[in-house]
Amino acid sequence: MFALFVLMIVVTFIGAIIWGCASSARAARSREWEARQAAAAAAARQAMLEEKNRQRKAEAAERREQREMEAAERREEAVQRHVKKLEQREAAAAKQEARQREAQAKADAARQRQEAAAAKREAERAARLAAARELAELRERELTAARELRQLQSQEQPASGPATAEQAKPEKAAPDAAKPFQQPALTLEAFAETHAAPVVEAPEPVKAAPGPFAGQVVSFTGKLSMPRRAAVEMVQNAGGRAYADMPAGTTLLVVGSNPGMKKMDKADRWIGQVRKITEKQFLEMFPA
Repeated sequence: MFALFVLMIVVTFIGAIIWGCASSARAARSREWEARQAAAAAAARQAMLEEKNRQRKAEAAERREQREMEAAERREEAVQRHVKKLEQREAAAAKQEARQREAQAKADAARQRQEAAAAKREAERAARLAAARELAELRERELTAARELRQLQSQEQPASGPATAEQAKPEKAAPDAAKPFQQPALTLEAFAETHAAPVVEAPEPVKAAPGPFAGQVVSFTGKLSMPRRAAVEMVQNAGGRAYADMPAGTTLLVVGSNPGMKKMDKADRWIGQVRKITEKQFLEMFPA
């Protein structure tokens, strides 16, 4: 019995050992499987993390590329705006230069007109001076002839001799007659009768016949194809009166290019009195 009991104990102990070994193996296998599962899960997590990192990097690269493209577009737009501004500045500079050239040309033309007008005035002044000198020479010749005539009269009077007492009185008055500029008209007539030299009288100015502008008061506004002075002289030669400004009695307003608004307003206010015509109509009023 005791041996059977010992055998049972031994068998039980061996079975416990076998069971413990099997349990240990199962536990080891379980731990190994759990370790493999944990490793697989860690690998999966690592793979997921790496995939997420790759995705984030790809998105970051895409966003960076997008930003670079937008920056390039903005730079291109800025360059285009700058080029457009430069073109506008060049166009404005060209316009300004053209306006300056035009203003310079107008100033040159105005200066040339002023120089021509000054030359014309100088020529007229020289002509008036020449006429004045000729008139002065003519008067000097007349005075010289008058003095010669008085000398001849003073020389001829004593030779004739007074016959009566009445004739002696002029002899006493002879010194008074010899005074210069006493009777210039009588002296010239006596000199002409003595020497048979006709006296040339200055011709009277010829009055101009009434023209197409007789009784008209003319004013001009705007730029004409002729100098303003020439137009004024044409009106005056045609029997009218012309003024640079616009007096109250103006009856005719000649309108050129770029007319002055002040005169045009006056003509509109004085409707019924002032008649506005163009330069072409003004020129057509003169006979051919």
